[in-house]
Amino acid sequence: MRIEIRMLMMLLPLVLVAAFSILFINAHAIDNDGSESAEQLIDASNGIVPIVVDTRFPASPQESRRLQGIDNNPNNAAPGSSASSATSTQDATTPAASVALNQNTTVNSESANETASTISISATKAAIASGNWSFVLNDSTNGGALKEVALALTESDHVVFGSGNITEGNNTQQVTATGFENSNRLDLNLTTLGTVNLYMLSLTTNGDSAAGEYRAHSADGQSWTGNATGTKSVPQR
Repeated sequence: MRIEIRMLMMLLPLVLVAAFSILFINAHAIDNDGSESAEQLIDASNGIVPIVVDTRFPASPQESRRLQGIDNNPNNAAPGSSASSATSTQDATTPAASVALNQNTTVNSESANETASTISISATKAAIASGNWSFVLNDSTNGGALKEVALALTESDHVVFGSGNITEGNNTQQVTATGFENSNRLDLNLTTLGTVNLYMLSLTTNGDSAAGEYRAHSADGQSWTGNATGTKSVPQR
């Protein structure tokens, strides 16, 4: 009886190992759908489990893109990708759109040129009074005696100012000038620095010439009127 018990005790580990091996082989065979060879089953019974690659899935991201028909080269983007969309958008620029773009560029360029021309013309008009002027004043007093005025005028933002002298016969006095220019209208106030007289000229300009009338006032309260003509000789710098 003791011998039988000892034998059973010795055989029990072997039975357990065999049972576990059979269970492992069956389980592994179920997982692999019976596709493994006898050598693989023996290796599995000995605890050697080979690395199994599931061929249902790509082995790498590059292989996955290849299977999906996507080129791994970024320069050859697949349809629907961002690079492909950018290329399609670029190719979608039609000749008509290019012509419209060129026309808009031309229009903008012409507008810029017109604006520059307008600024240049405005600047020319704004500086029309600047320069050296010679005026002749023909008044109604002293038997129609003439007065000659030489002025150097400067204009800034339509405001005119300058200085010069006024001569009547052998009498010459210094004179200051202030006024305002607007388009072809020039208004000048001349004030003598000796015997104080004020000459208020209202002139119409035409290029380098001006003509109009004036009203004069003296320090002792006298006033008179007359005609005035002028010519601009050398531009003021």
